[in-house]
Amino acid sequence: MYVGELWEGSTSKMRFNAMCGLCDKVTAIDILPLRTPKGLKRLASRVAHRLGFPIDHAAANRKILDENNESYDIIWIDAPRFISAGTLINVRSKHPESFLVSFIMDDPFPVQGARWRRFLRAVPYYDLHFVARDKNIPELRKMGAKQVYRFYKGFDPEVHRPLTLSPGAPSYDVFFPGRWEQKREADIALLLRKGISVTITGGSDWKRKGRFWKLIKKTFINGGVFGQDYTMALVSSKIALCFYSKWNRDKENSRMYEIPACETFMLAERNNENINMFQEGKEAEFFSSQEELLQKVRYYLTHSEQRQCIAAAGRERCLTSGYSYRERLNWMLRIVCESKKK
Repeated sequence: MYVGELWEGSTSKMRFNAMCGLCDKVTAIDILPLRTPKGLKRLASRVAHRLGFPIDHAAANRKILDENNESYDIIWIDAPRFISAGTLINVRSKHPESFLVSFIMDDPFPVQGARWRRFLRAVPYYDLHFVARDKNIPELRKMGAKQVYRFYKGFDPEVHRPLTLSPGAPSYDVFFPGRWEQKREADIALLLRKGISVTITGGSDWKRKGRFWKLIKKTFINGGVFGQDYTMALVSSKIALCFYSKWNRDKENSRMYEIPACETFMLAERNNENINMFQEGKEAEFFSSQEELLQKVRYYLTHSEQRQCIAAAGRERCLTSGYSYRERLNWMLRIVCESKKK
């Protein structure tokens, strides 16, 4: 059983598709309702989200229990914030042989801790947790987690790949897709003030929180781009920027694999993890300061042949180093199967 967000373009749906190719039978439960809540329901959802008990509008908890008339080898929960400890206790009592797995993309500690209260109460009832940052391993163990493993994010080779652009398609010098954070905005504003064309796409936080909105709004695409549109935007870009969330304590993210997988030149914030994933100056480029960011953007915008060679090598690294969701999940499922046998 796979429980997660199943809208086209979500990374959860990409992982579900990969899992379907690895397992004999996968039943899907979508945690999102068919219709987005409006009015008072929308307000209530936002309040509940901030308090750490998001409203289960899709009745995912009930669906999990209904499905448990059938026994599952693995119940894989890609959206653990929505699933209660009571649901897991009921599943365990009905089907003790089912192996309960949580897959956590975001950071439940410390800034977002209040928003993860329901999940944190459920931590001890899972058999195994997969987390995307090393710091979460001891943190979850303190909460009573039985087993915790670090995983790395990835890309979907069916979605993130080079595409042929149609005549007249838009093109971008520098492109960044993502949510607002203070440092990201400051770095992009510097490039804009220096006369470099930067296109940003994301949510309303860029307007509500940004100090440099008047500068940024001229090239801002509201609402973000997803799925095929996201891939097309990357393919249309000479340089795609990759920032890492400070409030999410990220040192890697999905974007750092998706960009090179599309054979687009990636310029990313340098840290001690991503420089091991891509060879600097050959498969991607990195920066540690605004001065280095500006210098490298200027250089690679005017050295197209070198930029394209690095982009091609970055895609090759993605394909040969096991960075796809299928290969990531294949590794995780082996761990689950070994743990289940014990």
